[in-house]
Amino acid sequence: MINMAASGDWKTDVLPLAGAFALATMQKLWGSYQSHRGETWPISYGRVLNVAIESQARAATLKLSYSYSVGNESYGGKFKKVFQDGDEADAWKDALSGKQIPVRYDPGKPSRSRLTESDLRPMVQAFAPTPTAADVQPMPWWKRALCQLGLALAIIGFGLCVVESVAEKMGHLLLGRGVYGWLMLGAVVMPLISIYGTYGDRRRAWRALPEWMKYLGFVVIFYSALAAFLPHHSVRDQRIRQSGRDITYQLAGYLGAIEVLYARLRSDPQHEDYLQRSLSSGVKIG
Repeated sequence: MINMAASGDWKTDVLPLAGAFALATMQKLWGSYQSHRGETWPISYGRVLNVAIESQARAATLKLSYSYSVGNESYGGKFKKVFQDGDEADAWKDALSGKQIPVRYDPGKPSRSRLTESDLRPMVQAFAPTPTAADVQPMPWWKRALCQLGLALAIIGFGLCVVESVAEKMGHLLLGRGVYGWLMLGAVVMPLISIYGTYGDRRRAWRALPEWMKYLGFVVIFYSALAAFLPHHSVRDQRIRQSGRDITYQLAGYLGAIEVLYARLRSDPQHEDYLQRSLSSGVKIG
């Protein structure tokens, strides 16, 4: 059995990791609460007053204003949704302009309201059917190959980081200085490759990322941040850091690259489960 006291101050090992899981769990619960908060509110049918689309280089923002009544009082609200596809934004505008819509309001404060996509989407689909995977442009072969190669390298880098991180906690250094140097370089280069590979498609890619990978990503980010602020007084920590080694931040860089590249490949219409995810979600993943 390993003597934790002999290997160093266990608090510098356990506390950042425990804190990271706690913060990631709180973030996930808060996000779930925010997304479902208004779904249980009662509905008052209002009317769309105005719809406008603001176009940017690679995105289109739908801005909608509406009115509704609760009892004898009239209220108003605004709704905004960002699209990567300008045609899809136009479809929402055409489907909702001047229409009667379901508005969910807070029964404790009727002036607070929201429109949910789950309520609006059937109206849009009835007006103009959602495009299928065949309508979405697939990635060029060279871009897909770049993402696949980057993903493989990021997985290898992340695995080496995990092994070296565990070794550090045991008070050892497994990787040679040359390998460690390449690992540090890769932690900078791989996120840049992932950004390039998903340029113009980040929002679509993010929707394709499994929830467990998003959660793991937040754990690593919070762990890196907490590890930077907690003191490192043990002999083992001092020796590791005096050698110029600290693999904590490389973990975040490689995992971020893995998530982005995996999500981009999964959002490609040529991916094997693209159509199934499109049908199950009821929305165009592209």
